Amino acid sequence: MIERGLKQVKYVRFDIFPIEMSMKYDPLALFGKRLVELRKARGWSQERLALESGLARSYVGGIERGQRNIALYNICVLAATLGVSPASMLDFDELT
Repeated sequence: MIERGLKQVKYVRFDIFPIEMSMKYDPLALFGKRLVELRKARGWSQERLALESGLARSYVGGIERGQRNIALYNICVLAATLGVSPASMLDFDELT
């Protein structure tokens, strides 16, 4: 704990306890699988989803591969484009 003025700031050392170790699943990979599932249900290619949403096709591909940490704004954009709620995009229990 480091004191700065009246505010105390606590630093977490991720090299000792990485945040990934505390989770039993990879949310980026699950989100990507869910996006693929929703996109294919519409019969769309990655390119079509990219064109409809205004996002780059390479960015959409990175999301689907679980390589991109997608912003909340872009989750909402993709949800609106696919005609689903943002919450349903995070429903990993429905993955086939």
